Amino acid sequence: MKVLLINTAVLLLSSLLVEIARRAARMESILVAMGTIPGVRAIRQTSLWWAAATLLAGLGFLRGQFHAWRLLPVHGAYLRSGPSSTFYFLLTGTHALHLTAGLAVLLYACLAAGPRHSLERRCITLDVTAWYWHFMAIMWVYVLLVLRLMN
Repeated sequence: MKVLLINTAVLLLSSLLVEIARRAARMESILVAMGTIPGVRAIRQTSLWWAAATLLAGLGFLRGQFHAWRLLPVHGAYLRSGPSSTFYFLLTGTHALHLTAGLAVLLYACLAAGPRHSLERRCITLDVTAWYWHFMAIMWVYVLLVLRLMN
């Protein structure tokens, strides 16, 4: 299905975006404090913008998944129409559920930017989330390959 390939591209793009956010947060946690030294120019904090872009791409992936699920009955595939379609819904639904959990943590990283939270905390949150996100992207490619082999 063309929709699944588009979803894959969106998810891989989001994996790139979260990696950029992770690296930016790491640099910020080291270099932002140096901006308080007289004569040293402060760096611009961009990790939250990249994390927000990842969040939007992840939501776009989920929207694409729901669109793919709505297209399945048009092709005669229902949840109870057989083991293969049940397997498809189970695999993609489980992936969507795990991706939603990743989005929740990413949302926390974006909202935890207030004065009570340190840059190091944001760095750790984005670091852990990025590795989880990369794993989810790899798992999606694996799921697609399994579904392709089933077909």
